[in-house]
Amino acid sequence: MKIRLLVLITMALVFLLWVFLPNIEMGRNEARQVQERLHLTSLAEAITQHRSQDHTPLPQGVTDSDGNTLLSWRVLILPELGHEDLFSQFDLSQPWDAPVNQKMISQMPGGFDSPFHDDQQRANGVTTYRIVAANLPKGNDAAIVVSLPSAPVIWTKPEVLSPKQLWQQVSHYPEADLPLRFVTSAGNVMELGQPTSQQLSTYFVPVEGTLP
Repeated sequence: MKIRLLVLITMALVFLLWVFLPNIEMGRNEARQVQERLHLTSLAEAITQHRSQDHTPLPQGVTDSDGNTLLSWRVLILPELGHEDLFSQFDLSQPWDAPVNQKMISQMPGGFDSPFHDDQQRANGVTTYRIVAANLPKGNDAAIVVSLPSAPVIWTKPEVLSPKQLWQQVSHYPEADLPLRFVTSAGNVMELGQPTSQQLSTYFVPVEGTLP
């Protein structure tokens, strides 16, 4: 009798999980998407604030006297994100992988952390928020930072996708049912569920032969 009762209880629990687990997972996914929108909004505000201070369209990164980029643009906007203490720990005369700067990789601020990443990716200090390298037509509200889950990079590393690599990434959306999200030069956060060629050409400077 006890065994039969235990079996019935187990079956009931399995049934409840089968019914409610998809809804729970959908709720978690929606929460992650809301969190990412907040992250991009914070990045947009930080970039706009930084731009108002030094009058450059976008912080390309920390460079040396020869024009070599040593550290990512993400490091450059740390003060605008409220991380002055972390910013002060970097040696801006050294590259991202110098011993003095390497120790900050594991201290990636939450604003650069993708809500869709697991704990190991967070521990490795990788981010999905990438800069868009392109000469934007003056006055266009074009993409400058884009979320690319399939192309993560260490957050302090000044790695920039080429326009062709970027188009290879954005033209494959929707990816895992995630919309394409990006920050524009006007400080707007945009979201395209199933972007068309025309939309991509509007926000991302096209490269010859890359239109899907």
